[in-house]
Amino acid sequence: MTKEEQREARKQENLRKQEAQKTPEGRYKNARGALIFVVVINVIFLAWTIGSSLSHGAGFPALDAALGGAFLVLIALCWALSKKTYAWMTTALVIFSIDTVLWTVNLVLSLGQNPAMIGSAFLRVMLWLFVFRGAKAVKELKAKEQQPGEPTQ
Repeated sequence: MTKEEQREARKQENLRKQEAQKTPEGRYKNARGALIFVVVINVIFLAWTIGSSLSHGAGFPALDAALGGAFLVLIALCWALSKKTYAWMTTALVIFSIDTVLWTVNLVLSLGQNPAMIGSAFLRVMLWLFVFRGAKAVKELKAKEQQPGEPTQ
């Protein structure tokens, strides 16, 4: 295979992937990826918040750690279960939305003094949009499955 043929094959593969991402299945797959990214980022920011509080002599942030850990476990569980059942993506959106509201309240009450929280604001909005797109894809996938004459997954 020549270099030109290899380039053309890569180009065709990239076009195929782009088209696949436009389908509900592709958007759902992307949303699942965003959901696991939410888990990883929450682990990092939870560790940063705890470390920042301890290093500034503010003590262990027990409530923040407990709530953050609980939401982290719930979102990770939703991610694992969303592989088999679409409804878990919607559940993850609800949990992540509640987590985001509580996070925003905490940010306002702390008057923006926690750099971990300020640094995650933009990222949290972007992740919420990805998870929301996944929940929308769930709706489309369910409608597609209920159409008569088409095989279900």
